[in-house]
Amino acid sequence: MRSLVIRGRPVALADVVMSGSGVAMLVDCLLPWYGYDASGWHPSYDGFQSGFLAFFPLLIVMLIAATSATRARTGTDLGTIGATWLRWDAVFLLGDALAGLLVVLFWVTLPSLVGVSTGAKLGTFAALLVIAVQAAGALLALVPSLGQQGEIRARRTRRAKTA
Repeated sequence: MRSLVIRGRPVALADVVMSGSGVAMLVDCLLPWYGYDASGWHPSYDGFQSGFLAFFPLLIVMLIAATSATRARTGTDLGTIGATWLRWDAVFLLGDALAGLLVVLFWVTLPSLVGVSTGAKLGTFAALLVIAVQAAGALLALVPSLGQQGEIRARRTRRAKTA
């Protein structure tokens, strides 16, 4: 897995991506998520005012970011859940999928008013982007980098030829 050096300590790139996504999601919840236009009146609602389907994804993303930041700070590996084969990074990926599904559900179920133009705003789209970036970080942590896999294959091929 690729790593960066922050303050003289190696930190996995995946942890930086997942932790940064948590900060970005917190800022995103201050942006307008939906609004409507009615006779010159243009109210909009941010992520904190938009209800459960907008606020719960924030909690999921922040929990994953906090766990990832703790892992990066302490340098420990979370490993698997109990005695199962399931890794915590897979749970993070599933959590991001749930968060993305909730945001899409929020977008689809926006209120429809007669004679009023309603719609999703910048915050909704930014939330989907932040969740996708965090999911990419979780996938990066879950799957070894392709360069390392290619290196392992090359070693196996060399061993097979010499044997």
